Amino acid sequence: MADFDGLRVVILAAGLGRRLGRDKATLPWGASTLLEHVLRQFPPERLAARVVVANLANQAAVAALVGAADKVVVNPDPGSDMLVSVRLGVAALPPGPGPVCVHPVDVFAVSGELVSLLHEAWRADRERIHLPEVAARGAHPVLIPASLLAAIEAIPAGRGLDYLLEAFADRVVRHRWYDRRLLVDLDTPEEYARHRPAGG
Repeated sequence: MADFDGLRVVILAAGLGRRLGRDKATLPWGASTLLEHVLRQFPPERLAARVVVANLANQAAVAALVGAADKVVVNPDPGSDMLVSVRLGVAALPPGPGPVCVHPVDVFAVSGELVSLLHEAWRADRERIHLPEVAARGAHPVLIPASLLAAIEAIPAGRGLDYLLEAFADRVVRHRWYDRRLLVDLDTPEEYARHRPAGG
C-alpha cells in the first residue's frame, strides 16, 4: 500500500567480522542465527519493506535466512565504510511515506518494544530523526524521515550516520532506553561468548 507509513528497514550484514573471526549474520544465536534473531525484533505489522545488505561471501547464507518478502542486496566491497552499505540498502527500498530504519545485525539487543516505541514517536513527529539513547549515548536503530534520505548521499567519505545526526542536530530526537546491551556490538569472540543466549 503506497500510503502505508510502515518502517522501511535496512539491516546491515555485509561486514567481514575480521575481529570476531567469522561472519556475524550467521552466528548461532539461541535456536537460530543472529540475523534471524534481529529480523524477529521488527514486528511484521509495522513493516512496509525490509532489505538486508550482505557481502559476496555470505550472500547465499543470508538469502536462505531472510523472509520471503525481504530483499537481499550485496555490497561487493565489504571492507568499505558502513556508509556504502547504508546507501545500497536505502537505494533498494521502495518509495513510501514511512521512515527508513537502519540497524546493524550485530546490535543484538534491539527489541520489538523499542522498534514500536520509535515508530510511534516518528508517527507523532514525522520530520525528525528518532533513535534510542542509552547512558547518554545514541544507539541503533535509527529512524530517518523520507525528507532526509537525499542527505545520506552528501555524507563525506569516512563518516557515517553520525554525520547526519550532527548536520541535522535540530531535528534529532533521542528516546531514553533502559537496556545498556543496546550499546554492545559483537566485535570479538569474548563479546560473543559473553552475550550469546544460553544453549545458543
